[in-house]
Amino acid sequence: MMRHGMAVLDFPTQPVERTSLDRDIGTGARLAEQQGATMQLLPVIKALNATGAKYVLVGAHAINGYTGKPRATVDVDVVAQYPKKVASALQQAFPLLTSMDTPVVIRLMLDGKEAIDVIKPESSKVFREALRNIVRTQMGGLSIPVPDLETVLALKFSSMISLTRKPADRLIDAGDFIHIVEANVKIDLKKLHSLGELVFAGGGDEILQHVTDARAGRTIRI
Repeated sequence: MMRHGMAVLDFPTQPVERTSLDRDIGTGARLAEQQGATMQLLPVIKALNATGAKYVLVGAHAINGYTGKPRATVDVDVVAQYPKKVASALQQAFPLLTSMDTPVVIRLMLDGKEAIDVIKPESSKVFREALRNIVRTQMGGLSIPVPDLETVLALKFSSMISLTRKPADRLIDAGDFIHIVEANVKIDLKKLHSLGELVFAGGGDEILQHVTDARAGRTIRI
């Protein structure tokens, strides 16, 4: 894992392209349903919106809006301001769900399979930031909060360098990171650097190096 900086080109901020964000998150949700996802996205979003609690969709469903290459996922991941309240409301909406409370996440399961992860924002500075850096997309008449471009990259960066994740999952994370960079010409690198520093001291330089490598077609070292 590199711990040094490198000068990079400054790409100015670009507003989120709402049409592609809506379309690609919707495509990913349909792919997940077709491939037998434990929970469908829209019913979960409807239940979450009904709680009135602040949350943001993360994980592959949110990533799909930024990669230009939507893919299926087996569960729904959210960061919630009040995770216990949200998890309890979801269990009321879907009574067959069982829960497992850990320091990082309240995992809701259906028939022993992961269904919904309600992530605790206090478990990571980047998760807390995801609740602040929100854009909204629309699907099936529902408003869905997702992280903005730079925060999505920071979340992926945090996942792909995590030594607690399986190597295969980290490689998928790195692939997602590359696809996001390739699909988004304009990235606020100053903001991205600040978010990288929340992952670890020196993470700002490293995440910018990854962006530079991805743009140059070089392998990202994790």
